[in-house]
Formats: sequence, C-alpha cells, structure tokens
Amino acid sequence: MTYTVKEDNLQLNVCVVVFSPTTACPIAFPFELIFAANQGTAFQGRDYTLNDRAVNFGACSKKECLTVDIIDDDLIEDTETFTITLQPPSQDFTERIILSPNVTTVAIEDEHGLFPDLVF
Repeated sequence: MTYTVKEDNLQLNVCVVVFSPTTACPIAFPFELIFAANQGTAFQGRDYTLNDRAVNFGACSKKECLTVDIIDDDLIEDTETFTITLQPPSQDFTERIILSPNVTTVAIEDEHGLFPDLVF
C-alpha cells in the first residue's frame, strides 16, 4: 500500500486503528506499538522526520496516531519514497494482534512538479 503526500503539506498523520468484530473494547489493557522508518529515495532528516517512534494505546483505545514531518526543501525533484514498518508489541499477547498491513510506503511528491522532459 502506498500513501502519497505533497511536500508542501508539511505533515502526515500515521494512524493505527484497533478493532474487534466481537467486542466494543478490542484490547482491555494498555500496550505500545513501535514504528520504524526505512529510507528509500527519501532520507530521514532531509526529506522527512519521524520523531515519535511509538504509539501508546490505553485500555479499550481504538485509534492512535503519530506525526511524520515532511520537509519542504524548495528543490525540484522526483517523487521520493520511504517505508514505515509497524512492529508487533513485545508483550505476551502478540498472538491476539494481527498487524495487517504492517508495512506501508510513503511517497513524497514535489509541489514544483516533476523534472520536465528535455527533447532534442
């Protein structure tokens, strides 16, 4: 799955939704999920910043988000990508949590447009 964000949007919210088909309280105790950013053609600190790397869910919590800051560098460049991986919790209830999908690609599109074709 790929999500596209314009470079001049400056922020992207990455959210995790927890649900259960059988109960209103999907998980009755607090837990933490860890995010990892893996550079592709976009680089941490130059094209984006993911400061918070964990999302903490309270008991019965259904949605939590973290923010990825997108850096607008005023350069004309092709679309750049990186991936975000959601890692399973270390607690002993891992078998109760299905992370799907657990990897997503973020594509940062330059607001200046792509490189023009040069034809001779």
